[in-house]
Amino acid sequence: PLDEARTYCDQMVEMLRSEPIKPESPISARAYDQLERLDRDFHAVLLRASGNRRVVKVINDTRLLIHATGCRPMPLTNDWLNKIFTAHDLILRTIERGDADRARELMLEHVRWSHTETMRVYDELAAMAEEDEQPGDVAIRLMKAGEQTDSRN
Repeated sequence: PLDEARTYCDQMVEMLRSEPIKPESPISARAYDQLERLDRDFHAVLLRASGNRRVVKVINDTRLLIHATGCRPMPLTNDWLNKIFTAHDLILRTIERGDADRARELMLEHVRWSHTETMRVYDELAAMAEEDEQPGDVAIRLMKAGEQTDSRN
C-alpha cells in the first residue's frame, strides 16, 4: 500500500509542476478533477492500510459534503494545493519511517483541517447566496463566471 500511496502523492506533485500557471492562479477544471481523483485514491490507500473506520467515516462524510454542496475551495490555486500535498508527503514519509503514532496524529490533523476548510467554504457560499440559492448554486455561478472571464483572456 505504501508504494501505491507514494505513486499517487508523486503524481499529484508532478501535476502541479506541469500546470503552466503562477502559484496564486486558479488551476483548470480538468486539473482539479484529476487531482481530486488522485487525492481520493491516496486517502483510500492509507485508510485501508490503517483500518481506522472512524477516520474513513469522517473523510467520506467530508467528500459527500463537498460533492453534495459544490463547496470546493474557490479559486483552487497551486499554492493551496501545495499545502495539501506537502501534508500528504509528510504523512507518507512518517509512515515510511515507521512512526505510526505520529503518522496517525498528522493524518487526523489533515482530515480535521480539510473538514474545517470545507465548512468554511460552505459558510462563505451560504453568505453569498441570493434568496432562493443554495451554497452549491453559488459555487456553480462563480465557476461559470470564472470560465467566462478565462475565455475572454
